Amino acid sequence: MSPRRKSPKPRSNRNRKPTRTPARTTPLTPFPHDHFFRYVFSKPLHARSLLHRLLPANVSRRLAWRSIHLEPDTYIDPRLAETASDVLLSVRLRGSSQRALVYLLFEHQSTSDRLMPLRMLGYTFQAWSDYVARTDAISGYLPPIIPILLSQGRRRWRGARRLSELHRLRGVPPSELPTFVELRMILHELRSDPLPKEELTALVRAALGLMKLVAAGELLPKNAALVARWFAEVRLAHGRAAFTALVSYFFHADPNERMIDAIAKELPSTMRTSMMSIAQKLEARGEARGEARGKLEGQREGQAAIIVHQLSQRFGKLPQRVTRRVRGGSLPELERWAERLLDATTIDDVFADD
Repeated sequence: MSPRRKSPKPRSNRNRKPTRTPARTTPLTPFPHDHFFRYVFSKPLHARSLLHRLLPANVSRRLAWRSIHLEPDTYIDPRLAETASDVLLSVRLRGSSQRALVYLLFEHQSTSDRLMPLRMLGYTFQAWSDYVARTDAISGYLPPIIPILLSQGRRRWRGARRLSELHRLRGVPPSELPTFVELRMILHELRSDPLPKEELTALVRAALGLMKLVAAGELLPKNAALVARWFAEVRLAHGRAAFTALVSYFFHADPNERMIDAIAKELPSTMRTSMMSIAQKLEARGEARGEARGKLEGQREGQAAIIVHQLSQRFGKLPQRVTRRVRGGSLPELERWAERLLDATTIDDVFADD
């Protein structure tokens, strides 16, 4: 392993005046966990530093880690985008041209999903389906998939780790029926995080540490020196882009002003200036997104009101369920219903196939 440059401890600036961040008025990014997770682990350098430590030694030794490659696919259901993120990678088997797939799923919700192996099976099945449809796929060959779950929950994972566990009912003896499909996830819980820090890149160390603090609600001044050290190490080891990604995620976690001021005191002046510049840019983008969302919402509400009026003109007094459905419809749904209204003979015709 090549020697890594040692990051100096950030200089203390305790006599400086606290630096204030702009007041938060709008959400910065809809899914900050997803953006940050994919930024870090879509890069082979950082993915490799984590994955070869997470996998069992006998598995890790069989993979040519320098051949790791990002596959441009994501399989998270859009309805779950607020609570999960994923990255699909491929890596060559040692001494072979064949590649294995590594599916890395990040679950950022506080409770364990009992049906997680079933969800994981669905994601990996989609990855296989995409593989066999590729022009470079080996006919009749399915690459092995290694499913890995990173859990950000505050408590110990209590969900199933194997698909076969879902066939059992509590208090009922296990069935003698054969298991036709099995899936075993490799689980890593950020709350304990026993990985040796020296084996990870500075960005992975900082990412896992910051995600852990966010999940535990520990973005507090007592941890300011630790977070400041992560910022400095990432800036020195990986440059401005990685520093910006880490600081942006920190501000998306909505820290209080005391925490921000405490970190600013710990950072060298140039890094402190960069940190606050990033905060101001994020605030400006958040306000712009808020204005755009406001315009779209106004357009959606106006179109919904028109459709409600047209439905009542055609079919008389509307049931409350119909009014609620239209007023809660998305813009694509409203456009579809408006087109169907032209030929519909009943209310049900408008909502057919939805």
